[in-house]
Amino acid sequence: MKGRTVHDNHDAQGESSHHPEELSDAWDRIEVAQENLCSLSQEMDKFLYNFIRSMIKGYDNVRKNRTIQLRHPKDCYVVGRPRVLVAQIVENLRSALDYMVVNLSKLNQPDVNEKIPQFVIAENIANFESRAKNRLRFLTREQKSFIKKLQPYHGNLYLEILGAVVNVGKHRRLVKIQNNTSFALYYADKSSESKYPGHFKYQLQETDIYAKPIEDQMILLMDKYNCMKTLDGMIDHTAEILRLSSCYFEGRNQYFSIVWE
Repeated sequence: MKGRTVHDNHDAQGESSHHPEELSDAWDRIEVAQENLCSLSQEMDKFLYNFIRSMIKGYDNVRKNRTIQLRHPKDCYVVGRPRVLVAQIVENLRSALDYMVVNLSKLNQPDVNEKIPQFVIAENIANFESRAKNRLRFLTREQKSFIKKLQPYHGNLYLEILGAVVNVGKHRRLVKIQNNTSFALYYADKSSESKYPGHFKYQLQETDIYAKPIEDQMILLMDKYNCMKTLDGMIDHTAEILRLSSCYFEGRNQYFSIVWE
Protein backbone atom coordinates (compact mmCIF):
# COMPACT_ATOMS: atom_id res chain seq x y z
CA MET A 1 0.00 0.00 0.00
CA LYS A 2 1.31 3.42 -0.85
CA GLY A 3 1.28 5.91 1.98
CA ARG A 4 1.05 9.63 2.12
CA THR A 5 3.83 11.87 3.33
CA VAL A 6 2.88 15.11 5.02
CA HIS A 7 5.78 17.51 4.73
CA ASP A 8 6.06 20.21 7.37
CA ASN A 9 7.53 23.30 5.70
CA HIS A 10 7.86 25.22 8.94
CA ASP A 11 11.33 26.26 10.04
CA ALA A 12 12.85 23.27 11.82
CA GLN A 13 14.20 25.57 14.55
CA GLY A 14 10.63 26.34 15.54
CA GLU A 15 9.72 22.69 15.99
CA SER A 16 8.84 21.75 19.56
CA SER A 17 10.94 19.00 21.13
CA HIS A 18 7.94 17.68 23.08
CA HIS A 19 4.26 17.04 22.58
CA PRO A 20 1.84 19.70 23.82
CA GLU A 21 0.15 18.76 27.08
CA GLU A 22 -3.25 19.01 25.37
CA LEU A 23 -2.31 16.04 23.20
CA SER A 24 -1.07 13.76 26.01
CA ASP A 25 -4.28 11.68 26.04
CA ALA A 26 -4.15 11.36 22.26
CA TRP A 27 -0.56 10.10 22.38
CA ASP A 28 -1.56 7.62 25.10
CA ARG A 29 -4.13 6.26 22.64
CA ILE A 30 -1.40 5.88 20.00
CA GLU A 31 0.75 3.97 22.48
CA VAL A 32 -2.07 1.58 23.34
CA ALA A 33 -2.80 1.07 19.61
CA GLN A 34 0.84 0.05 19.13
CA GLU A 35 0.56 -2.40 22.04
CA ASN A 36 -2.63 -3.81 20.50
CA LEU A 37 -0.80 -4.28 17.19
CA CYS A 38 1.95 -6.27 18.91
CA SER A 39 -0.70 -8.44 20.56
CA LEU A 40 -2.44 -8.89 17.20
CA SER A 41 0.81 -10.03 15.60
CA GLN A 42 1.22 -12.69 18.30
CA GLU A 43 -2.38 -13.80 17.92
CA MET A 44 -2.02 -14.13 14.15
CA ASP A 45 1.11 -16.23 14.58
CA LYS A 46 -0.91 -18.56 16.84
CA PHE A 47 -3.73 -18.67 14.29
CA LEU A 48 -1.39 -19.51 11.41
CA TYR A 49 0.49 -22.13 13.43
CA ASN A 50 -2.73 -23.91 14.37
CA PHE A 51 -4.15 -23.45 10.86
CA ILE A 52 -1.23 -25.39 9.38
CA ARG A 53 -1.16 -27.96 12.17
CA SER A 54 -4.79 -28.86 11.50
CA MET A 55 -3.88 -29.73 7.89
CA ILE A 56 -1.28 -32.31 8.88
CA LYS A 57 -3.02 -35.69 8.91
CA GLY A 58 -2.02 -39.22 9.86
CA TYR A 59 1.01 -41.17 8.69
CA ASP A 60 0.53 -43.87 6.05
CA ASN A 61 2.71 -46.84 7.02
CA VAL A 62 2.29 -48.44 3.59
CA ARG A 63 3.13 -45.42 1.45
CA LYS A 64 5.55 -44.06 4.05
CA ASN A 65 4.14 -40.56 3.81
CA ARG A 66 1.86 -38.14 5.62
CA THR A 67 -1.18 -36.44 4.10
CA ILE A 68 -1.64 -32.67 4.03
CA GLN A 69 -5.33 -31.81 3.71
CA LEU A 70 -6.31 -28.30 2.62
CA ARG A 71 -8.75 -26.42 4.83
CA HIS A 72 -12.25 -25.46 3.73
CA PRO A 73 -12.49 -21.79 2.60
CA LYS A 74 -14.81 -20.97 5.51
CA ASP A 75 -12.01 -21.94 7.90
CA CYS A 76 -9.90 -19.10 6.52
CA TYR A 77 -11.92 -16.47 8.38
CA VAL A 78 -10.27 -15.36 11.59
CA VAL A 79 -12.52 -15.27 14.64
CA GLY A 80 -12.18 -14.34 18.28
CA ARG A 81 -9.58 -12.07 19.87
CA PRO A 82 -7.77 -10.90 16.69
CA ARG A 83 -10.93 -9.19 15.42
CA VAL A 84 -11.41 -7.49 18.78
CA LEU A 85 -7.81 -6.25 18.71
CA VAL A 86 -8.33 -4.75 15.23
CA ALA A 87 -11.41 -2.94 16.52
CA GLN A 88 -9.48 -1.64 19.52
CA ILE A 89 -6.62 -0.37 17.35
CA VAL A 90 -8.98 1.57 15.12
CA GLU A 91 -11.04 2.88 18.03
CA ASN A 92 -7.88 4.18 19.72
CA LEU A 93 -6.77 5.95 16.54
CA ARG A 94 -10.21 7.47 15.99
CA SER A 95 -10.28 8.66 19.59
CA ALA A 96 -6.80 10.19 19.27
CA LEU A 97 -7.97 12.29 16.31
CA ASP A 98 -11.14 13.29 18.16
CA TYR A 99 -9.14 14.32 21.22
CA MET A 100 -7.04 16.56 19.01
CA VAL A 101 -10.10 18.35 17.60
CA VAL A 102 -11.80 18.63 21.02
CA ASN A 103 -8.73 20.21 22.59
CA LEU A 104 -8.18 22.57 19.67
CA SER A 105 -11.81 23.64 20.03
CA LYS A 106 -11.36 24.20 23.78
CA LEU A 107 -8.22 26.19 23.08
CA ASN A 108 -10.22 28.49 20.81
CA GLN A 109 -13.33 28.54 23.00
CA PRO A 110 -12.76 27.28 26.59
CA ASP A 111 -16.46 26.78 27.42
CA VAL A 112 -17.11 24.55 24.39
CA ASN A 113 -19.52 21.62 24.72
CA GLU A 114 -17.15 18.64 24.36
CA LYS A 115 -19.89 16.52 22.78
CA ILE A 116 -19.86 18.64 19.61
CA PRO A 117 -16.27 18.65 18.24
CA GLN A 118 -15.13 15.62 16.27
CA PHE A 119 -12.47 14.85 13.67
CA VAL A 120 -14.36 14.62 10.39
CA ILE A 121 -13.66 11.78 7.94
CA ALA A 122 -15.67 12.29 4.76
CA GLU A 123 -15.86 10.50 1.42
CA ASN A 124 -16.47 13.68 -0.60
CA ILE A 125 -16.23 17.43 -0.22
CA ALA A 126 -19.98 17.95 0.15
CA ASN A 127 -20.12 15.53 3.06
CA PHE A 128 -17.09 17.19 4.63
CA GLU A 129 -18.52 20.69 4.40
CA SER A 130 -21.86 19.55 5.79
CA ARG A 131 -20.35 17.85 8.83
CA ALA A 132 -17.62 20.44 9.36
CA LYS A 133 -20.25 23.15 9.96
CA ASN A 134 -21.05 21.49 13.27
CA ARG A 135 -18.12 19.27 14.24
CA LEU A 136 -15.36 21.74 13.30
CA ARG A 137 -17.20 25.00 13.98
CA PHE A 138 -14.90 26.00 16.84
CA LEU A 139 -11.72 25.67 14.77
CA THR A 140 -9.95 28.45 12.95
CA ARG A 141 -9.90 28.61 9.16
CA GLU A 142 -6.32 27.30 9.11
CA GLN A 143 -7.18 24.41 11.43
CA LYS A 144 -10.18 23.42 9.30
CA SER A 145 -8.02 23.60 6.18
CA PHE A 146 -5.48 21.28 7.80
CA ILE A 147 -8.14 18.62 8.42
CA LYS A 148 -9.76 19.17 5.03
CA LYS A 149 -6.51 18.45 3.18
CA LEU A 150 -6.22 15.11 4.98
CA GLN A 151 -9.57 13.78 3.77
CA PRO A 152 -10.00 10.50 1.86
CA TYR A 153 -11.33 12.30 -1.22
CA HIS A 154 -7.87 13.85 -1.54
CA GLY A 155 -6.45 10.32 -1.74
CA ASN A 156 -5.80 9.57 1.93
CA LEU A 157 -6.37 5.82 1.94
CA TYR A 158 -5.43 5.34 5.59
CA LEU A 159 -8.20 7.64 6.78
CA GLU A 160 -10.61 6.05 4.32
CA ILE A 161 -9.96 2.60 5.78
CA LEU A 162 -10.07 3.97 9.32
CA GLY A 163 -13.48 5.47 8.66
CA ALA A 164 -14.73 2.27 7.04
CA VAL A 165 -13.69 0.06 9.97
CA VAL A 166 -15.16 2.50 12.48
CA ASN A 167 -18.46 2.41 10.57
CA VAL A 168 -18.52 -1.38 10.81
CA GLY A 169 -18.23 -1.05 14.58
CA LYS A 170 -21.13 1.37 14.67
CA HIS A 171 -23.34 -1.40 13.31
CA ARG A 172 -22.50 -3.60 16.32
CA ARG A 173 -20.17 -6.04 14.59
CA LEU A 174 -16.48 -6.71 14.10
CA VAL A 175 -14.62 -6.23 10.84
CA LYS A 176 -13.90 -9.25 8.63
CA ILE A 177 -10.38 -10.71 8.71
CA GLN A 178 -9.42 -13.48 6.31
CA ASN A 179 -6.37 -15.70 6.05
CA ASN A 180 -5.08 -15.56 2.46
CA THR A 181 -1.58 -16.74 3.30
CA SER A 182 0.44 -19.18 1.22
CA PHE A 183 2.92 -21.49 2.95
CA ALA A 184 6.12 -23.27 2.09
CA LEU A 185 6.23 -26.71 3.77
CA TYR A 186 9.37 -28.80 4.26
CA TYR A 187 9.83 -32.35 5.53
CA ALA A 188 13.13 -32.68 7.36
CA ASP A 189 14.87 -34.94 9.84
CA LYS A 190 15.03 -33.95 13.46
CA SER A 191 18.55 -32.58 13.22
CA SER A 192 17.68 -29.97 10.56
CA GLU A 193 16.15 -27.25 12.71
CA SER A 194 19.05 -24.82 12.15
CA LYS A 195 18.29 -24.87 8.41
CA TYR A 196 14.81 -23.41 8.91
CA PRO A 197 15.07 -20.23 11.02
CA GLY A 198 11.81 -18.34 11.42
CA HIS A 199 9.71 -21.35 10.47
CA PHE A 200 6.89 -22.99 12.38
CA LYS A 201 8.00 -26.40 13.61
CA TYR A 202 5.73 -29.44 13.91
CA GLN A 203 7.31 -32.40 15.66
CA LEU A 204 6.07 -35.72 14.32
CA GLN A 205 7.00 -39.28 15.15
CA GLU A 206 8.80 -40.08 11.92
CA THR A 207 10.07 -36.65 10.92
CA ASP A 208 9.51 -32.93 11.44
CA ILE A 209 7.64 -30.46 9.26
CA TYR A 210 8.72 -26.85 8.94
CA ALA A 211 6.40 -24.21 7.52
CA LYS A 212 6.78 -20.54 6.72
CA PRO A 213 4.17 -18.07 5.44
CA ILE A 214 4.95 -16.57 2.04
CA GLU A 215 4.52 -12.86 1.28
CA ASP A 216 4.66 -11.64 4.85
CA GLN A 217 1.54 -13.34 6.19
CA MET A 218 -1.17 -12.00 3.89
CA ILE A 219 -3.99 -11.68 6.38
CA LEU A 220 -6.63 -9.59 4.64
CA LEU A 221 -8.61 -6.81 6.28
CA MET A 222 -12.02 -6.22 4.70
CA ASP A 223 -11.17 -8.70 1.90
CA LYS A 224 -8.50 -6.55 0.23
CA TYR A 225 -5.97 -4.84 2.53
CA ASN A 226 -2.87 -6.41 4.05
CA CYS A 227 -4.08 -6.35 7.64
CA MET A 228 -0.81 -5.97 9.56
CA LYS A 229 0.86 -3.53 7.16
CA THR A 230 -2.27 -1.42 6.87
CA LEU A 231 -2.79 -1.13 10.63
CA ASP A 232 0.88 -0.36 11.17
CA GLY A 233 0.74 2.38 8.54
CA MET A 234 -2.50 3.70 9.99
CA ILE A 235 -0.90 4.09 13.42
CA ASP A 236 2.10 5.92 11.95
CA HIS A 237 -0.16 8.15 9.88
CA THR A 238 -2.34 9.10 12.85
CA ALA A 239 0.76 9.87 14.90
CA GLU A 240 2.00 12.13 12.08
CA ILE A 241 -1.30 14.02 12.07
CA LEU A 242 -0.98 14.61 15.81
CA ARG A 243 2.60 15.76 15.41
CA LEU A 244 1.66 18.25 12.74
CA SER A 245 -1.27 19.56 14.76
CA SER A 246 1.11 20.47 17.60
CA CYS A 247 1.84 23.84 16.02
CA TYR A 248 -1.71 25.04 16.66
CA PHE A 249 -1.32 24.37 20.38
CA GLU A 250 1.95 26.30 20.30
CA GLY A 251 0.43 29.42 18.82
CA ARG A 252 1.59 29.11 15.23
CA ASN A 253 0.01 27.96 11.97
CA GLN A 254 1.09 25.00 9.93
CA TYR A 255 2.46 25.17 6.41
CA PHE A 256 2.55 21.76 4.81
CA SER A 257 2.13 19.82 1.60
CA ILE A 258 0.98 16.26 1.01
CA VAL A 259 2.53 14.09 -1.69
CA TRP A 260 2.45 10.44 -2.73
CA GLU A 261 5.55 8.43 -1.97
